[in-house]
Amino acid sequence: MSKKKILLYVGSFIIAITISIMYFISLKKEAVDDIFFKEYYSKIDVENNFFQNLLLQDYDITKSDNPYIPDGFHYVTGTVETGYVIEDETGNQYVWVPCNSQNLHKKDFSDDPFIPISECWEENEIYQKFLKSSLENGGFYVSRFETGIEDENIVSKMNVETLVNVSRPEVQEKVDKMYKDKDFNIEIINGFAYDRMLLWASDDNVNNVEIIDTEIYPEVPFYTGRNSYKNIYDIFDDMFEITSENCLDAIVYRGFTSIYISGLSEAFDNRFTGLEENGYKNINISSRLVLYK
Repeated sequence: MSKKKILLYVGSFIIAITISIMYFISLKKEAVDDIFFKEYYSKIDVENNFFQNLLLQDYDITKSDNPYIPDGFHYVTGTVETGYVIEDETGNQYVWVPCNSQNLHKKDFSDDPFIPISECWEENEIYQKFLKSSLENGGFYVSRFETGIEDENIVSKMNVETLVNVSRPEVQEKVDKMYKDKDFNIEIINGFAYDRMLLWASDDNVNNVEIIDTEIYPEVPFYTGRNSYKNIYDIFDDMFEITSENCLDAIVYRGFTSIYISGLSEAFDNRFTGLEENGYKNINISSRLVLYK
Protein backbone atom coordinates (compact mmCIF):
# COMPACT_ATOMS: atom_id res chain seq x y z
CA MET A 1 0.00 0.00 0.00
CA SER A 2 1.41 3.35 -0.99
CA LYS A 3 2.26 6.02 1.52
CA LYS A 4 -0.32 8.29 -0.09
CA LYS A 5 -3.14 5.77 0.50
CA ILE A 6 -2.07 5.20 4.08
CA LEU A 7 -2.21 8.94 4.76
CA LEU A 8 -5.60 9.11 3.07
CA TYR A 9 -7.01 6.28 5.24
CA VAL A 10 -5.57 7.82 8.41
CA GLY A 11 -6.98 11.21 7.53
CA SER A 12 -10.43 9.73 6.81
CA PHE A 13 -10.34 7.84 10.10
CA ILE A 14 -9.47 11.01 12.05
CA ILE A 15 -12.26 12.93 10.33
CA ALA A 16 -14.78 10.18 11.12
CA ILE A 17 -13.74 10.08 14.76
CA THR A 18 -13.94 13.91 15.00
CA ILE A 19 -17.44 13.93 13.49
CA SER A 20 -18.58 11.24 15.91
CA ILE A 21 -17.21 13.10 18.90
CA MET A 22 -18.83 16.37 17.80
CA TYR A 23 -22.14 14.56 17.31
CA PHE A 24 -22.13 13.10 20.81
CA ILE A 25 -21.11 16.48 22.27
CA SER A 26 -24.04 18.14 20.49
CA LEU A 27 -26.41 15.50 21.86
CA LYS A 28 -25.11 16.11 25.36
CA LYS A 29 -25.42 19.89 24.93
CA GLU A 30 -29.00 19.54 23.71
CA ALA A 31 -29.80 17.41 26.77
CA VAL A 32 -28.20 20.00 29.06
CA ASP A 33 -30.01 22.84 27.30
CA ASP A 34 -33.28 20.94 27.58
CA ILE A 35 -32.80 20.52 31.33
CA PHE A 36 -31.81 24.19 31.65
CA PHE A 37 -34.88 25.47 29.81
CA LYS A 38 -37.18 23.17 31.80
CA GLU A 39 -35.71 24.56 35.03
CA TYR A 40 -35.90 28.11 33.68
CA TYR A 41 -39.55 27.94 32.66
CA SER A 42 -40.47 26.09 35.83
CA LYS A 43 -39.16 29.15 37.73
CA ILE A 44 -41.40 31.39 35.64
CA ASP A 45 -44.37 29.09 36.31
CA VAL A 46 -43.71 29.16 40.06
CA GLU A 47 -43.48 32.94 40.00
CA ASN A 48 -46.69 33.42 38.01
CA ASN A 49 -48.68 30.89 40.04
CA PHE A 50 -47.58 32.41 43.33
CA PHE A 51 -48.52 35.91 42.17
CA GLN A 52 -51.91 34.82 40.84
CA ASN A 53 -52.72 33.06 44.12
CA LEU A 54 -51.79 36.20 46.05
CA LEU A 55 -54.20 38.27 43.98
CA LEU A 56 -57.09 36.04 45.03
CA GLN A 57 -56.73 37.11 48.66
CA ASP A 58 -58.38 40.10 50.32
CA TYR A 59 -56.25 43.04 51.46
CA ASP A 60 -56.86 46.23 53.38
CA ILE A 61 -56.46 48.78 50.58
CA THR A 62 -56.52 51.69 53.04
CA LYS A 63 -52.98 50.78 54.08
CA SER A 64 -51.71 52.31 50.85
CA ASP A 65 -52.67 55.72 52.23
CA ASN A 66 -51.02 55.09 55.60
CA PRO A 67 -47.35 54.25 55.07
CA TYR A 68 -45.62 52.42 57.91
CA ILE A 69 -42.31 53.88 59.11
CA PRO A 70 -39.59 51.33 59.95
CA ASP A 71 -37.67 51.57 63.22
CA GLY A 72 -34.84 54.09 63.01
CA PHE A 73 -36.56 56.20 60.34
CA HIS A 74 -38.57 59.42 60.50
CA TYR A 75 -40.88 61.34 58.16
CA VAL A 76 -39.26 64.08 56.07
CA THR A 77 -41.65 65.56 53.51
CA GLY A 78 -44.42 64.93 50.99
CA THR A 79 -47.72 63.10 50.97
CA VAL A 80 -48.77 59.74 49.57
CA GLU A 81 -49.95 61.57 46.45
CA THR A 82 -46.80 63.68 45.96
CA GLY A 83 -44.24 61.25 47.30
CA TYR A 84 -44.02 60.38 51.00
CA VAL A 85 -40.35 60.58 52.04
CA ILE A 86 -38.69 58.99 55.07
CA GLU A 87 -35.08 59.18 56.22
CA ASP A 88 -32.80 57.06 58.38
CA GLU A 89 -30.39 58.29 61.04
CA THR A 90 -27.59 58.85 58.55
CA GLY A 91 -29.62 60.75 55.95
CA ASN A 92 -30.56 58.00 53.48
CA GLN A 93 -34.00 58.75 52.02
CA TYR A 94 -36.73 56.51 50.63
CA VAL A 95 -40.10 57.18 48.99
CA TRP A 96 -43.32 55.27 49.56
CA VAL A 97 -44.84 53.62 46.47
CA PRO A 98 -48.47 52.67 47.13
CA CYS A 99 -49.79 49.53 45.47
CA ASN A 100 -52.57 46.99 45.61
CA SER A 101 -53.63 43.84 43.81
CA GLN A 102 -54.97 45.91 40.91
CA ASN A 103 -51.84 47.86 40.05
CA LEU A 104 -48.92 45.70 41.13
CA HIS A 105 -47.86 43.70 38.12
CA LYS A 106 -44.93 42.94 35.88
CA LYS A 107 -45.05 44.33 32.38
CA ASP A 108 -45.23 41.80 29.55
CA PHE A 109 -42.10 42.24 27.46
CA SER A 110 -42.97 39.63 24.82
CA ASP A 111 -42.61 42.26 22.06
CA ASP A 112 -39.46 43.85 23.42
CA PRO A 113 -36.90 43.91 20.58
CA PHE A 114 -34.01 43.64 23.02
CA ILE A 115 -35.16 40.46 24.76
CA PRO A 116 -35.79 37.40 22.58
CA ILE A 117 -37.88 35.61 25.21
CA SER A 118 -41.25 36.54 26.60
CA GLU A 119 -40.56 36.68 30.31
CA CYS A 120 -37.92 37.18 32.95
CA TRP A 121 -37.94 35.66 36.39
CA GLU A 122 -36.93 36.68 39.89
CA GLU A 123 -35.26 34.64 42.58
CA ASN A 124 -38.42 33.02 43.96
CA GLU A 125 -37.73 33.37 47.68
CA ILE A 126 -36.93 37.07 47.37
CA TYR A 127 -39.72 38.13 45.07
CA GLN A 128 -42.38 36.11 46.91
CA LYS A 129 -41.45 37.78 50.18
CA PHE A 130 -41.63 41.19 48.50
CA LEU A 131 -44.99 40.57 46.80
CA LYS A 132 -46.63 39.27 49.95
CA SER A 133 -45.37 42.18 52.03
CA SER A 134 -46.33 44.83 49.48
CA LEU A 135 -49.90 43.60 49.13
CA GLU A 136 -50.37 43.10 52.87
CA ASN A 137 -48.92 46.52 53.76
CA GLY A 138 -50.27 48.52 50.84
CA GLY A 139 -46.93 49.43 49.33
CA PHE A 140 -43.16 49.55 49.63
CA TYR A 141 -40.33 52.07 49.65
CA VAL A 142 -37.74 52.74 46.95
CA SER A 143 -34.51 54.65 47.41
CA ARG A 144 -35.20 58.30 46.60
CA PHE A 145 -32.02 58.45 44.54
CA GLU A 146 -29.98 56.06 42.47
CA THR A 147 -27.40 54.36 44.63
CA GLY A 148 -24.53 56.68 45.48
CA ILE A 149 -21.18 56.09 47.11
CA GLU A 150 -19.97 58.01 50.16
CA ASP A 151 -16.89 56.98 52.17
CA GLU A 152 -17.04 53.57 50.48
CA ASN A 153 -20.63 53.10 51.72
CA ILE A 154 -23.71 52.81 49.53
CA VAL A 155 -26.17 55.67 50.13
CA SER A 156 -29.44 57.19 48.91
CA LYS A 157 -28.69 60.90 49.15
CA MET A 158 -28.79 64.07 47.07
CA ASN A 159 -25.74 65.20 45.09
CA VAL A 160 -23.36 62.33 45.85
CA GLU A 161 -21.34 60.42 43.30
CA THR A 162 -23.47 57.80 41.57
CA LEU A 163 -22.32 54.24 42.14
CA VAL A 164 -21.61 52.82 38.67
CA ASN A 165 -19.47 50.15 37.05
CA VAL A 166 -20.26 47.73 39.88
CA SER A 167 -21.70 44.23 39.43
CA ARG A 168 -24.97 43.14 40.99
CA PRO A 169 -23.36 40.95 43.67
CA GLU A 170 -21.03 43.82 44.57
CA VAL A 171 -23.96 46.19 44.98
CA GLN A 172 -25.91 43.74 47.14
CA GLU A 173 -22.84 43.13 49.28
CA LYS A 174 -22.69 46.85 50.06
CA VAL A 175 -26.45 46.96 50.67
CA ASP A 176 -26.19 44.14 53.21
CA LYS A 177 -23.84 46.31 55.26
CA MET A 178 -26.15 49.35 55.41
CA TYR A 179 -28.24 48.36 58.45
CA LYS A 180 -27.88 46.11 61.47
CA ASP A 181 -30.72 44.60 63.53
CA LYS A 182 -33.28 45.89 61.04
CA ASP A 183 -37.01 45.07 61.05
CA PHE A 184 -37.28 45.39 57.28
CA ASN A 185 -35.79 44.00 54.07
CA ILE A 186 -33.61 46.04 51.72
CA GLU A 187 -32.16 44.85 48.43
CA ILE A 188 -31.67 45.65 44.76
CA ILE A 189 -35.03 46.59 43.25
CA ASN A 190 -37.00 43.78 41.56
CA GLY A 191 -39.03 43.82 38.37
CA PHE A 192 -42.45 44.16 40.01
CA ALA A 193 -41.26 47.09 42.13
CA TYR A 194 -39.59 48.79 39.18
CA ASP A 195 -42.67 48.63 36.97
CA ARG A 196 -44.93 49.88 39.74
CA MET A 197 -42.52 52.69 40.69
CA LEU A 198 -42.34 54.01 37.12
CA LEU A 199 -46.08 53.80 36.53
CA TRP A 200 -46.87 55.47 39.85
CA ALA A 201 -44.26 58.21 39.36
CA SER A 202 -45.86 59.05 36.02
CA ASP A 203 -49.45 59.00 37.35
CA ASP A 204 -49.98 55.69 35.53
CA ASN A 205 -49.31 57.31 32.16
CA VAL A 206 -45.67 57.24 31.15
CA ASN A 207 -46.51 58.94 27.85
CA ASN A 208 -46.94 62.18 29.81
CA VAL A 209 -43.46 62.03 31.28
CA GLU A 210 -40.94 64.56 30.06
CA ILE A 211 -37.90 62.48 29.16
CA ILE A 212 -34.68 64.03 30.42
CA ASP A 213 -31.82 63.61 27.95
CA THR A 214 -28.63 65.18 29.22
CA GLU A 215 -25.78 63.24 27.71
CA ILE A 216 -26.01 59.92 25.91
CA TYR A 217 -22.88 58.72 27.65
CA PRO A 218 -22.32 60.99 30.66
CA GLU A 219 -18.83 61.33 32.02
CA VAL A 220 -17.94 59.66 35.30
CA PRO A 221 -18.34 60.75 38.03
CA PHE A 222 -22.07 61.28 37.69
CA TYR A 223 -24.06 62.69 40.62
CA THR A 224 -27.47 61.91 42.08
CA GLY A 225 -30.42 64.31 42.08
CA ARG A 226 -30.81 64.95 38.36
CA ASN A 227 -34.61 65.05 38.09
CA SER A 228 -37.63 64.24 40.20
CA TYR A 229 -41.03 62.64 39.72
CA LYS A 230 -43.18 62.12 42.84
CA ASN A 231 -40.09 62.92 44.93
CA ILE A 232 -38.15 60.07 43.29
CA TYR A 233 -34.96 61.24 41.60
CA ASP A 234 -32.82 60.01 38.74
CA ILE A 235 -35.49 58.17 36.75
CA PHE A 236 -36.47 58.79 33.13
CA ASP A 237 -32.99 59.97 32.22
CA ASP A 238 -29.91 58.33 30.76
CA MET A 239 -28.58 56.05 33.47
CA PHE A 240 -29.55 52.38 33.57
CA GLU A 241 -30.48 50.62 36.81
CA ILE A 242 -29.84 46.94 37.59
CA THR A 243 -32.78 44.88 38.83
CA SER A 244 -32.89 41.47 40.48
CA GLU A 245 -34.47 39.96 37.34
CA ASN A 246 -32.77 37.27 35.29
CA CYS A 247 -33.19 36.39 31.64
CA LEU A 248 -31.62 33.06 30.83
CA ASP A 249 -27.95 33.56 31.69
CA ALA A 250 -28.05 37.35 31.77
CA ILE A 251 -28.90 40.03 34.30
CA VAL A 252 -31.47 42.73 33.54
CA TYR A 253 -31.01 46.46 33.69
CA ARG A 254 -33.83 48.94 33.26
CA GLY A 255 -34.61 52.59 32.70
CA PHE A 256 -32.64 54.89 30.42
CA THR A 257 -34.67 56.92 27.89
CA SER A 258 -36.31 56.25 24.57
CA ILE A 259 -33.07 57.06 22.80
CA TYR A 260 -32.61 53.52 21.46
CA ILE A 261 -36.24 52.84 20.55
CA SER A 262 -37.33 55.08 17.71
CA GLY A 263 -40.83 56.46 18.05
CA LEU A 264 -41.44 55.36 21.63
CA SER A 265 -41.49 57.69 24.60
CA GLU A 266 -42.16 55.09 27.30
CA ALA A 267 -38.95 54.95 29.32
CA PHE A 268 -40.23 51.93 31.24
CA ASP A 269 -40.38 49.94 27.99
CA ASN A 270 -36.60 49.74 27.99
CA ARG A 271 -35.26 46.47 29.34
CA PHE A 272 -31.79 45.27 28.44
CA THR A 273 -29.68 42.28 29.40
CA GLY A 274 -26.03 41.99 30.36
CA LEU A 275 -24.03 39.23 28.78
CA GLU A 276 -22.74 37.73 32.01
CA GLU A 277 -24.99 36.57 34.80
CA ASN A 278 -24.56 38.82 37.85
CA GLY A 279 -21.06 39.96 36.91
CA TYR A 280 -21.97 42.47 34.19
CA LYS A 281 -20.96 46.08 34.89
CA ASN A 282 -20.80 49.34 32.95
CA ILE A 283 -20.14 53.04 33.63
CA ASN A 284 -23.72 53.81 32.54
CA ILE A 285 -25.35 51.25 34.84
CA SER A 286 -26.27 52.14 38.40
CA SER A 287 -28.91 50.64 40.71
CA ARG A 288 -31.84 51.44 42.98
CA LEU A 289 -32.98 49.84 46.21
CA VAL A 290 -36.33 48.59 47.48
CA LEU A 291 -37.22 48.55 51.18
CA TYR A 292 -40.17 46.61 52.61
CA LYS A 293 -41.35 44.79 55.72
